[in-house]
Amino acid sequence: MNNNLITSIGNDTFNSVPNITVLSLNNNLLTSIDVGDFN
Repeated sequence: MNNNLITSIGNDTFNSVPNITVLSLNNNLLTSIDVGDFN
């Protein structure tokens, strides 16, 4: 799997701190953005 872009954006109410994880492996870019509940 080369030159693929996988993006995951989710809202985790159990995480009050935004978590951004970027993993680049063998020309693959996996991005995970986890936004907590700020209410």
